Amino acid sequence: MLEKTTTVNLLFDYYHSLLKERQKIFLQMYYHEDLSLSEIAELQQISRQAVYEQIKKAEQTLYDWENKLQLLARDRKREQVLDELQSCIQQLEEQQTLNDENAIPSLNKMRSMVEKLRAIDEGG
Repeated sequence: MLEKTTTVNLLFDYYHSLLKERQKIFLQMYYHEDLSLSEIAELQQISRQAVYEQIKKAEQTLYDWENKLQLLARDRKREQVLDELQSCIQQLEEQQTLNDENAIPSLNKMRSMVEKLRAIDEGG
């Protein structure tokens, strides 16, 4: 369940603007505010079943958008490449590459590029 919650929250981050207002509200209440179906039903003055159906429909919409646009999948791949690059930088440092003064600026530049890419991904 935790993995599903994490995935839905990530998909929500990417695609919330494509959801209907009511879908956004239900997902926020359920996933972000951690309200139960019964609590949401009471607040919205509808049946618990109606809440369940709204949430399931909104989740399906998020998954449909991800299947079409692949934004989350691309982000995960990009993060994996950045991790691999960071690992390569560390390996070069550990292999005494720092004894070569010409390598130091290149390693620093690569490290800086990784940081810039991560900042872009975080919206910075």
